[in-house]
Amino acid sequence: MEERPYWFAWSQIPGVGPVVLKRLQQRFGSLSAAWLADTAALGTVTGIGAQTLKAIQRQRQAGDPQELLTEHARQNPCLWCMAEQAYP
Repeated sequence: MEERPYWFAWSQIPGVGPVVLKRLQQRFGSLSAAWLADTAALGTVTGIGAQTLKAIQRQRQAGDPQELLTEHARQNPCLWCMAEQAYP
């Protein structure tokens, strides 16, 4: 599964920065697996508290990560993410 849409979706959540993204990858093996994880499992990740869990739930309900990325890319075609090999 491509990670770019999930990287983008996670990066839009308040309280989820580079450190939490790395912890999610380490805990679940990928950001896509983390996206599908249940709330209780996400709550075990250091740095994710009750407020961030609520923000995660809202983002998950906002739409599919691929759709979110596609819409964003229409307006911002030069998006780079850490999931890409060419990322500096």
